[in-house]
Amino acid sequence: MQNIVVSERHDAVAVVTLNRPERRNALDSSLVAALAETLRTLQADRHLRALVLRGGEHFCAGGDLSSLGLPALEMRNAMTVGHESCAC
Repeated sequence: MQNIVVSERHDAVAVVTLNRPERRNALDSSLVAALAETLRTLQADRHLRALVLRGGEHFCAGGDLSSLGLPALEMRNAMTVGHESCAC
């Protein structure tokens, strides 16, 4: 199984790469948890001076709606209700 977050060090710089190219790095609970754990680990490093967050070919498509497990019509209706309640 591949790592969904890859972290590399280059002196005082950490490069963190989102690694779910098949989903264009869309955020699901496992990717968010892995990213949070990586960032917690890096935050404790007093020698770190910079962090680069990258995603390879696709940075991040946003939230992975397929991980919600809702049928498309139900998801559309939920988004419409949410949009209509927003005073934009």
